[in-house]
Parts: sequence; C-alpha cells; structure tokens
Amino acid sequence: YMGNYKNFRQHLYRFLKDDFKNNKIRFIAETIGLIFGLSATSILALTMPEPNLLAAYVMWEISAVCLIYGAWSRGSTGLLLLYSCYFVIDAFGLARLLEFI
Repeated sequence: YMGNYKNFRQHLYRFLKDDFKNNKIRFIAETIGLIFGLSATSILALTMPEPNLLAAYVMWEISAVCLIYGAWSRGSTGLLLLYSCYFVIDAFGLARLLEFI
C-alpha cells in the first residue's frame, strides 16, 4: 500500500516538474486557475447563508480564463469546451448579479 502511494507521489512530482519545464506560462496559468476556482468555492461556502457572490463570480471568471488557456495550449478539446461553458455560465450569473440583464 505505501509503495503505491510512494510511486504515485513520485509520478506526480515528476509530472509537475516536467510540465513546468515544458511550458512555464501554462503551468502558472493552470495553477492560478486552480487557486482562484477553489478560493471562489471556499468563499461561497464560508460566507453562507449570505455569500459574497461578486467575489466568487469574479474569481470563477479569472479561473475559467486561466484554465481555458491551459486546455487550449494542451490541445484538449473536452476541457476547452468545459471551461468555456463555465466562463459563459459564470458571465451570465455575474451579469445578472450586477443587474446588466
């Protein structure tokens, strides 16, 4: 069991190291996207029952843009479509929040 965990850790470390080495900008963009996405969701959870939706939506949009770039640069059609949908859905929610629509 511990051997599998150690192998997984080594593989993950090697993957992250190689990914950073191959495309630093993408690695940083995806890291920012991950941090902003998780932070937005955490803000939502921590500020219930009156969530700070403005902060969450802005952070989700930043996250989506970063992850769209990452998916595009990897050539991942599925993730590109998924993150693009998140961007559009969150843009709609943000526009409604700000009473633009």
